[in-house]
Amino acid sequence: MGRISEDLKLQHFSKAGFIGLTEYLINSMDLRNIMFAQKIPAGSGHIEMHPEFFFDMPLSGKKHIIYGDGHNLIESVMTPGDCLFCRPLTWKHPLWDMPHEMTCFIYKEEFIRITYVDIEEEPSLGIYPKSTCFFHTQLPPSEPVKRLLLALSAISESGDPEGAAADIVRGLFRLTNEMLKDDHPQKFSQAETTFHRVQQYLHDNFHANINRKYVGYVFNLHPGYISRLYSQYSKKSFFETLYSLRMDHASLLLKNTEQKVENISGSCGYDSLPAFNQAFKKYYGLPPGRFRQLYRHSLPDIVS
Repeated sequence: MGRISEDLKLQHFSKAGFIGLTEYLINSMDLRNIMFAQKIPAGSGHIEMHPEFFFDMPLSGKKHIIYGDGHNLIESVMTPGDCLFCRPLTWKHPLWDMPHEMTCFIYKEEFIRITYVDIEEEPSLGIYPKSTCFFHTQLPPSEPVKRLLLALSAISESGDPEGAAADIVRGLFRLTNEMLKDDHPQKFSQAETTFHRVQQYLHDNFHANINRKYVGYVFNLHPGYISRLYSQYSKKSFFETLYSLRMDHASLLLKNTEQKVENISGSCGYDSLPAFNQAFKKYYGLPPGRFRQLYRHSLPDIVS
């Protein structure tokens, strides 16, 4: 665990720890540079695209990331005080080649998830590091939180000549902090905590060529025990969960990007295009190319 984590006493599902993290961002972090990810120019490689609002912020060290700003591909080295904002269906390509601590705030319809990651060294090729710890609320984002997210989204599209975005982000984190204080998190057994850690790892790493045996190696768990965790705490098996994460991501990329199907296949954990095509058709009833023709969303030409 990194210095920031130790100072704040961060632990899995620790309400007090993540309130401390949010207050650290509000009171001790100079959020001076808000960066906006856009849909264009199109990214390549193992890009991330999410259907929710997403904030990436380094807490220490340097975070290497690539994104499109509406005009150019930007390769940036983020430092504490920088914040990358991704509105739904914009993309980013995080790289894990520099030591850093970072936090992500994810605003879903059902809840808010906050993660903390400590990167001490570059991980193995094609594998994201597992979240060191995380917390998610039992409550959905409040209406004031939603309004600020929409305001920030509007600024990201129209531009921010007056530098209002940083004030909006600070206000958003203040409202989030009040939500955390009012939240009543569930108490999990050790087995449930392990399940949620594995589940988060799948969300972070479905793009890589991982399987149950590999995840067992990462967490020092027997593969059979992982299957039992999913049988007990999920309606889907481990395989079904990983499969649906990959197919959901594939559909997002097919609908919202210009990426070739071969590249999308690699972004979803498949090193064989025929295997991806077969898996996709089994899941959606259509081959990827036909799916794109029917459901593709038009991309904007440029951001003003």
